[in-house]
Amino acid sequence: MAAPSPKAQSSCWSAATRRKARTFSNSRSGKNHDPNEVYQKGLTFLQSTHYQRANRFSDELTALFLSESRLAALLAELGACRLEFRQFGQSYRLPSAVREMAPEEPAYRNTLWHNRLFNTQLSDDVRILGFKPDWTAALSLLVRAD
Repeated sequence: MAAPSPKAQSSCWSAATRRKARTFSNSRSGKNHDPNEVYQKGLTFLQSTHYQRANRFSDELTALFLSESRLAALLAELGACRLEFRQFGQSYRLPSAVREMAPEEPAYRNTLWHNRLFNTQLSDDVRILGFKPDWTAALSLLVRAD
């Protein structure tokens, strides 16, 4: 399945959903908002709207780094890496293309917003990378218990 274009990603939310997201985002602009309240409102929004539309998700994963991250600089320069995941006796290896995302991209803004749910002090001075798996070369392995 092909990933939607950045233009398609930006329009995958309905007008009502975009209004809810803007309302939530604008509520964060005050100086004295309780981080627990921001977190709960964000989770409620994601659970009630965002995660209910899995068919609109791209298969590009994103990661946020501090702007001075040497790892982010190296990954962006190389343009490729292998992502590895392991859980419950299952391991996955995903060869992936790597790209630096621009601040005007919807996926960049969504990643920054999502990370701010968990770190309300996160600055705008970050790097966000996109990882596009090559599914034809991906491996799924069973992990033996030691």
